[in-house]
Amino acid sequence: MLASSGGHTTRFAEAYEWGTRLAETPVGIAENNPKGLWDARGWKEFVEHMPSEKQPIAAIMLENCRARFGQLDEVTRTTSLGTFDKWIFPVIANMSENDVIDQLVALQPMAGPVSQIVYMDIVTGRRKGRTPQGAPMWRALQGAVDRDDDADELVQQETGNLAGNAGTLEWTPLRAGTLLITVGSDVAQDDGNGGVIASGSISGGTVNYQTGAITITGVSATAAFSVDYAFNAEGNLNIMDYEMKLSSTPVTAKVMKLKALWSEEADQNLQSMYNIKAESVLLNALTNALQYQKHRQVIFDLRSRADAGFVVWDAIAPASVNYQTHKFSIVDAFETGSNFIFGATNMVAGNWILTGLQGATVICTLPHFVAKNNRTQMQGITYIGDLGNKKVFADPHFPTNEFLIGHKGDQFLTTGYVLAEYQKLYTTPDIVLPDFVHQRGFATSFARKTVNSKMYCRGLIQNSPTSFGQVIG
Repeated sequence: MLASSGGHTTRFAEAYEWGTRLAETPVGIAENNPKGLWDARGWKEFVEHMPSEKQPIAAIMLENCRARFGQLDEVTRTTSLGTFDKWIFPVIANMSENDVIDQLVALQPMAGPVSQIVYMDIVTGRRKGRTPQGAPMWRALQGAVDRDDDADELVQQETGNLAGNAGTLEWTPLRAGTLLITVGSDVAQDDGNGGVIASGSISGGTVNYQTGAITITGVSATAAFSVDYAFNAEGNLNIMDYEMKLSSTPVTAKVMKLKALWSEEADQNLQSMYNIKAESVLLNALTNALQYQKHRQVIFDLRSRADAGFVVWDAIAPASVNYQTHKFSIVDAFETGSNFIFGATNMVAGNWILTGLQGATVICTLPHFVAKNNRTQMQGITYIGDLGNKKVFADPHFPTNEFLIGHKGDQFLTTGYVLAEYQKLYTTPDIVLPDFVHQRGFATSFARKTVNSKMYCRGLIQNSPTSFGQVIG
């Protein structure tokens, strides 16, 4: 769910649908409209070149900016924001398009500063034998439950207490000859004709196959009992039902801020010598810095909370095995980590690897690695290619001898982490003080939430022949 700016709560699917409509709607501004993009009806021209999965989120980021500042009149907006409206929409669109973090975690747009992360469980609607009402069949954090008799006619370990040596079974009509009754250590069964065969302290009894009414004699009138039996499901409305159980936790967008300072003299010198404005240079630097620091917080969360397991790969080859052959064993480490995730979640395995430089060095020299980047201009986390069915990301700022294996799902229910963005970028006006020093503030607002830490597994490389700085462990 998402909290909208109107204060009411809307579902994530509704917000995503809203983003899709914004992405498909043209800007639709008349040439003589003095408000320009602040009067935009949609953002098709800004997002149509992006991958389809990025378009709704980018459109919502653009619309959040327009909604925040677009209601100001032109004089107020110019006074408050300076030249903000001349470049902010293209910058936001470019930041959304070039996000690599959305290949690692789920990106959820926020329609307001407070949002709801929703968890969905599917639970039983009534008791059946040993399975109580409300027992999960599918859990948001651990997938399907290992239970196979919900849909079966077999009822196992249904418990109760006699009242006057009588009781009533819940699932009817019973199939004759299938009833087993346990009282203490004594076990008796029905004879297929409505009677209970004596056994131990159980001296007899009766069973009504249509109504489920039973009597047990020879034991305490209020004795506890357990029964196994089968019921006839043919033409029977008395079958197990499942219910959807939704729970949510709130997340609040936090703000990250940076300030740019530059002198009028430096601006004039840059313009005269290189035809470059200092403001545009600092804009690029600060937007990159905000984006970088936001992504580092996400990676720190994933590394510190990865809970599926821990794997170690030793780079030293065993005796009589050369290093070129031994390198292939790192794939075993990656698959081990992937299966740790599968075992912990019971629904997904790892489909990406984020690695420091030692791991990237080994991976890039494996013959079955498929490079997907020319690697001439890279900054921060970079998608470098595929290793089997896993995307590989190199991170020069990740601990050099570590790697992280994770899963990015194709739907919200199979995600382990959510980065919920509210305002991609906003700014203060350019203020010039009497000392001719320009000041301008930049900010972004977003929320982070670990949904399922068992979708991530940490790994360590020991004894690597290459060193890129301090190692961990």
